[in-house]
Amino acid sequence: MLRDAGSDGRSRAGPPAHGAAELASLSGLSPARSLHRLTELAALTLPGCSGATAAAWRDGELLLTAASHPQAAALLDAQLEKGKGPVLDAVRAGRATDCPDTLTALQWPDYAARALRAGIRCSQTLIHTRGPLAVTLTMYGARPGALGPAANRAGSLLLAVGTALVANAVHHDDARNEARSLQEAIGPQSVINQATGILMHILACDEPEARAQLQDMAARRDITMTEMARQLIAGQPGP
Repeated sequence: MLRDAGSDGRSRAGPPAHGAAELASLSGLSPARSLHRLTELAALTLPGCSGATAAAWRDGELLLTAASHPQAAALLDAQLEKGKGPVLDAVRAGRATDCPDTLTALQWPDYAARALRAGIRCSQTLIHTRGPLAVTLTMYGARPGALGPAANRAGSLLLAVGTALVANAVHHDDARNEARSLQEAIGPQSVINQATGILMHILACDEPEARAQLQDMAARRDITMTEMARQLIAGQPGP
């Protein structure tokens, strides 16, 4: 069961703005760690919030998820598996969804039943977009109506900062992966071009003929052109 955030509807970890300020100060985290920190701070600082889950989406496709508690993670996973629930509705509609009391919720019966078993009596799912990236933040309360306007306002601020953090982390990973791919693509081609130049000099031929010769050499030895080029540059075989 998720802990009760307190009778006054506020975590004991400090004012709601504390979480947004901490997120804004973070940098260098991976997308997964950024999303997980978002849920941790939501559970610790948002009024009436006893636990939280978050999910990052790009062009409507799920990228990754995070949760502050195992019960909350299971609740999110169940929604994703069935394709139904407040989180999916928020993503499809592009706006927040609210479940003031899981005991009387009729819109999402499966979700409500699972939430009740986990001790969750209310929830709010917020969504924030940044370019093709969208991040949802779901706050869970241990009492009916625990998540009011104050939680919505503070959660929206936290989510906006968290989305920026996740977006920057995703962009960094994309740039790093693209650079790695380019390096992998350019590296072998550079070796082949160098070996082709060597053959052009040795055989006094043009580039197409030298490249064809390199391909034939590789085929005779049953190795790749790249490996053949490396051996040629190292001075191991002759043409």
